[in-house]
Amino acid sequence: MRPTDGAAIALLSAAKRERSARFHRVPDRDRFVSSRVLLRTAVAGRLGITTKEVNLRQLCSM
Repeated sequence: MRPTDGAAIALLSAAKRERSARFHRVPDRDRFVSSRVLLRTAVAGRLGITTKEVNLRQLCSM
């Protein structure tokens, strides 16, 4: 599975899908998508829930 194929993109929230679409370079987009999908999958597996049930928030103090 490529990081930007339909199955991987479907695991992202709408906001993350929009953000991934703004990357100009394919390698940057692939890294962004794969890191988010990996995190979501790992958290879901650890908690015993589906990936859609995982709600991730990103907070920045800047």
